[in-house]
Amino acid sequence: MLDKRQLAILCAGGAAFWFADALWIRSAPVLVLDPLWGDVGFLLSVPVAWMCVRLCQRLAGLDGMQLVPGVTLLVIVAALVHASALRWAPGLYGDDHVGRLGSAWLLWIYGLILGFALLSARRAGRTRLVPAIAASNRG
Repeated sequence: MLDKRQLAILCAGGAAFWFADALWIRSAPVLVLDPLWGDVGFLLSVPVAWMCVRLCQRLAGLDGMQLVPGVTLLVIVAALVHASALRWAPGLYGDDHVGRLGSAWLLWIYGLILGFALLSARRAGRTRLVPAIAASNRG
């Protein structure tokens, strides 16, 4: 279970991730529009996503059992703010084409972050991929 301090850190972290991601898309649209730089951005997202999981774990003081729920909360906050901004203030990201390709990148990096959190927790032996199914098979 996450304590109040961890919840606050993770929610603030999600807002910070939203701001950083939106700033990245808005300030450097060539990095999502250009075919070569867009691909480079996707590739560079792999180590960035890994570092995000480590940073989240360190800043919030998450143990192995808290890693997946904690990182998931951070991604939920960031994704909900992005979805709201894309729906009601799409100009924050630039034109529609930039917003669409930026959204694709956001889905990519958030998927990577969640995947790395799951793999990290699983590697530590503290979670199963599908805990509900595993628990039901024991009965």
